[in-house]
Amino acid sequence: MSGIVVFIAIAVVTFVINGIKGGRQRTAWQQAATELGLELRSGKGPGQLVGTLRGLPVTVGVEYRGSGDNRSKWTIFEVRHQIPGPSLRLRKDSIGGRFKRAFGFGGNDLVIGDPAFDEAVAIDSDDPTAVAAFLSPARRMAVLTLFEGYRNAEIGNQRTTAELHGVVGSADDLIGHIRFVTDIAVVVATPGDVDRALTHQDVGDLDRAIEEFHELNDVDEPNEFTQLLELEAHVANDDPVAAREVLGAVEHPPPVVTDWGPVVDALPGGAAAPVAPVTTEPGGPGQQAVLEDLFVSKRMGFETEAHFLETYQGTVVTWRGTVDRVQELRYDSVFDGEGTKVSVEIGEFGDGRFIAQAVDAVVRLPHGGDVQRGDVVEFRGRLIKLDRYMRNLYVDHGELLEVVR
Repeated sequence: MSGIVVFIAIAVVTFVINGIKGGRQRTAWQQAATELGLELRSGKGPGQLVGTLRGLPVTVGVEYRGSGDNRSKWTIFEVRHQIPGPSLRLRKDSIGGRFKRAFGFGGNDLVIGDPAFDEAVAIDSDDPTAVAAFLSPARRMAVLTLFEGYRNAEIGNQRTTAELHGVVGSADDLIGHIRFVTDIAVVVATPGDVDRALTHQDVGDLDRAIEEFHELNDVDEPNEFTQLLELEAHVANDDPVAAREVLGAVEHPPPVVTDWGPVVDALPGGAAAPVAPVTTEPGGPGQQAVLEDLFVSKRMGFETEAHFLETYQGTVVTWRGTVDRVQELRYDSVFDGEGTKVSVEIGEFGDGRFIAQAVDAVVRLPHGGDVQRGDVVEFRGRLIKLDRYMRNLYVDHGELLEVVR
């Protein structure tokens, strides 16, 4: 009899706790609805948020998956948009997804030739031309950013979706997620302005890219995704003051984005700029190992920049490659002082069907370095900067050890 009483007591306590928790969640969702101008309708868990943000239909709800002890709750964020063209879906890839496709299930997976992108994204399409047209620079960044932050995510012609395990119970977190997924969906739907800024950045014109991003973000309610892109451009430009200003202007920092503060502080002149380590190992780290670590790893976004600063900045290397370009230094945003700037192709990854895959070492030599395009050179110097957009590694205090013409 006492066992039955204990069981009933536990059941009552559990029911009361769940009721209190559910009430708090519904209050949080109602607060989010009020702030964002959405409607909270009845539905599973705290309900369903429905409405329009930035001109796009938004739905946020809860799904129950599985049964019994394996039953789980998921918060689903969906933003709808219409993009002309053949149907395609880009999904966050997983071991399970690759296993299913190996046995003919789970759709296709078109490979574009970028190792980091192909590792993270499963492209369900039979039309490489349509994929090439869809994957503009802005959409590629949107895909990688969304997939980096959410356990399950999908982008296609008709919708952008993201999923989180569990029910989001904080109004601030819920607002942050909804804003961020919506802002990414806006760029997916209308990428033109962001494409132009990223194109300038891809060809090394950071000043013009920053101007374009600043114009996009100089509005009453800036897009938080494009604010982060402007922040990345300032980080690539080694400008901690401007980066800190943009970081402070992000009104609702997306809960899924890792804190940029330490990355900004680690920039030259930042609050915690590191003292550059120096290796005494003959020849420094291996050329191929460094390139694979930086350009073939699963790291995305600022993580690659931070890894370079922590692991390689200041390291002396002895590497080899083919000269692409030679020019005299007059004014340069990276190198201080005069000399000759030599771009040396030191590696290549992927097949280059969609984006350039060559990796260059940009080496500053003393004036009068006797090299020309096409020479195979061996050089020594100190790594000072990574430009992951251009796939450039900058090497200062360079010296030529061998030239083969």
